[in-house]
Amino acid sequence: MVALLFAALAYSRVDDARRGVEAIGEAITSIGAADQAASLLSGMDAHSIDNALAGPGGSQAARDAFLTTRAQVDQQLRGMLTGSGTGAQDDVSIARLQPALHEYDIRFGLHTAETRLGFPLGAAQQRAASDLIDTSAIPGALAVDEANTSFLTDEYVRRQNGAALGQAAVVVAALAVLAVLAFGQRFMARTYGRLLNPPLVAGTVLVAAFAVLSVRALGTASGDLRDMALGSHSSIHALQLARVELEHARRDQSLFLLEPGHGARYDREYSVQVRRAFCAHESTAAASDPNSPCQPLTAQVAQQVAVELRRGQSFSGRAPGILDGRYTGYLADALRNVTYGDRELNADMTVLGALVTFEQVDRQMRDLDTSNQHAEAIALNTGAQQGQGGWAFDQVERSLQSTADLNRKGYDAALTDASGSLDLVRAAAPVVALLVVVLIWLGVQPTLSRYRLAAA
Repeated sequence: MVALLFAALAYSRVDDARRGVEAIGEAITSIGAADQAASLLSGMDAHSIDNALAGPGGSQAARDAFLTTRAQVDQQLRGMLTGSGTGAQDDVSIARLQPALHEYDIRFGLHTAETRLGFPLGAAQQRAASDLIDTSAIPGALAVDEANTSFLTDEYVRRQNGAALGQAAVVVAALAVLAVLAFGQRFMARTYGRLLNPPLVAGTVLVAAFAVLSVRALGTASGDLRDMALGSHSSIHALQLARVELEHARRDQSLFLLEPGHGARYDREYSVQVRRAFCAHESTAAASDPNSPCQPLTAQVAQQVAVELRRGQSFSGRAPGILDGRYTGYLADALRNVTYGDRELNADMTVLGALVTFEQVDRQMRDLDTSNQHAEAIALNTGAQQGQGGWAFDQVERSLQSTADLNRKGYDAALTDASGSLDLVRAAAPVVALLVVVLIWLGVQPTLSRYRLAAA
């Protein structure tokens, strides 16, 4: 009976840990879908604006890109619903997106038609559509992110505590079973003058081995959860949020050109979005001031970041250098959470380098517009050739995705490792319980036979 209770306890603790891995994995999936939806919403709007910037005839390439991204938004919304970890709270946030997207589609159709016909209200329709993205769509997606991130944080702490308690419970239960087996072994040795009872010895070894396997599986799962939630996911989340801000900045860049009368507004909003992605302040003290201006992002700034993190040596197998507190933003958060050595650091620095180029093109575009070269500024902003705005932002997106994919591999490896170790114990528990019962039964057969003979 004690052996069965021990196996059942080990199974329940491991099964609970397995459910924790699944819950955290689902929350992370939903967070990713929400962040992807938010960045796609800005990207979709940017394609719509590029279509308007092309003039009365529009741009077929921009319209095609808009329709493709619009379909991807719907796909991510389905992913958000499927991976929801907070139930009704997610459903409410996602539901708020639907009417906003429906109205956006109407505004897109109106501004496309009015621009094609040469009506002056085309730009106003686009501005109204873009405002919907700002006030309803993106906040709705980020609300799902926030709800699931809060759930993930609480679940992670609960599961880490549960794994520690589970290990303690398995050890105590195993000691109880081993005590029973040891007592039986001693009784048999005194009764029959035999030093060892082979079945009971085998049962003792089996219980001890299974206890060690269970404790190690719970410890492995706890470490893998830490790698998933605090390692890979934290970096991926920071990179995704940086992408949301930069997609938004890219869109405000185009709105700056579309509506010269509102240029100052979009210039400010562009600066805010880039600042949230990455900002180098003059000092650590200045970084704590929300009104502190960012220094221009240059190759020299990026190089200084690399020097601070590398400390003049290979990053593999050691902790990164401490990134100066004057660097803020989501990319700075990702740089402070590098866990996969030189490969990840190099990938993060590629993101920063691509952002340097993007900022340089933006400054060139604004200089052209200030010099009354509006058409040239539009061409530079929307162009896909090397050195132009479309190309520069594509490099930013590619580098962000590459770095996120690298962290995703670490996440997948941790998930597979945690699931594999826990599934092994779950599968072994019934077999171990049966074997221990059989071995105990065989071990006590001499005593049972003695009582039968005495009774006869």
